[in-house]
Amino acid sequence: MKIEDGGLKMERTHLSENVESPADKLLPSPKLTSEKAAASRDKSWPSPQPLLYRALVLGVLFFLVHLAGLREYTAFLSGTPAMVETSMRLSFFYGSIYILLYLGAVVLAPILVIAAGILALWRNFTAGDGG
Repeated sequence: MKIEDGGLKMERTHLSENVESPADKLLPSPKLTSEKAAASRDKSWPSPQPLLYRALVLGVLFFLVHLAGLREYTAFLSGTPAMVETSMRLSFFYGSIYILLYLGAVVLAPILVIAAGILALWRNFTAGDGG
């Protein structure tokens, strides 16, 4: 809409035509084709491989500390050192490492494996949509 005031030409536009809302930046544009949407979805979803890698690392680290014999040092939980030669601080340090890796291998690693499986199934399911 053009308005003439005293020989000056001014153009007035609606604010909604030129202003982008924050939601416009967050939401995908409806102009995306199904291929572009699938490509952007593949980039936004994490891969299951890092989850499996972390679970494997936790299992291997626990296996190594178990082979090293750090299980004996969990005796600090009852207030006694594992061996007479070791101090309570050293027993606490080695025992804590063993307990943390044990919990990681027994509690966290299975959760990571299950999450990786669910994520892989979800990726396969959404990749088969095609639009």
